[in-house]
Amino acid sequence: MRLFPPNPKRIYSVPTLVGDWIVQIKYDGHRAVIECFDGEFKVFGKAGQYPLAATKGYDWSWIKSIFGDNFILDGEVIGPRQAGEPNNRLCVWDDAYLDNVNLTDVIYRDRQSGLIRRLNIDGQVGMEMCVVAAYKGMTLYASRSWSAAEWRQVQQELLARNRADEEGLVFKRADHCLCWHPRTNQETYDMLKLKWR
Repeated sequence: MRLFPPNPKRIYSVPTLVGDWIVQIKYDGHRAVIECFDGEFKVFGKAGQYPLAATKGYDWSWIKSIFGDNFILDGEVIGPRQAGEPNNRLCVWDDAYLDNVNLTDVIYRDRQSGLIRRLNIDGQVGMEMCVVAAYKGMTLYASRSWSAAEWRQVQQELLARNRADEEGLVFKRADHCLCWHPRTNQETYDMLKLKWR
């Protein structure tokens, strides 16, 4: 089971969020869909290519100790903060399959809540990614999320950020399933992406 969500709809101004949304920082790097079935571990890239070139030299299979032998995660191998640094950071923001349960029909808010509990990062604070685990120079992070109500409080601070390893913001409908299906080039209004540069 290989699952990819559609492209987020590119936007050019800060959206007015009506309804239930989740806001996350979009890190600058390489999209990574991490699959493991019966212990066989693979990392796919944005267009479904395997293996993901950005993971060359790094064996991320150790995260099976956190997620078990059967899972699909969505995330990003984050690019270097500055030239010459390695691609040794993996940020996970979604789960499509965990504990032999297909989660593609579960709304995003509930998937997020389950992922936060699994990673033991409940009560996350601040603007930065949450460190989940590290192993042999590699670090696994979870994306920091804000609800639509929290977004109104942190909007100016988030918009003022301009870090080399960040690309912008992603707005996701918390009460939608985000249309998990084999990847297409169609954009969706379930996900909005605002680039900072």
